[in-house]
Amino acid sequence: VYSRKAGLSPPQIELDNMQWTKLQKYDKLIYSRISHFSKLATQGNQSLM
Repeated sequence: VYSRKAGLSPPQIELDNMQWTKLQKYDKLIYSRISHFSKLATQGNQSLM
């Protein structure tokens, strides 16, 4: 259904999926970094109080 709607050939869909998984991995990296920094920030704030 997806391929018919988008008008993509199967190889293109495969590529699309690869790019999507790469993006997801990248997002997870960014997310883990952000959560790490926010944890550090909260710890810093708690020690200041």
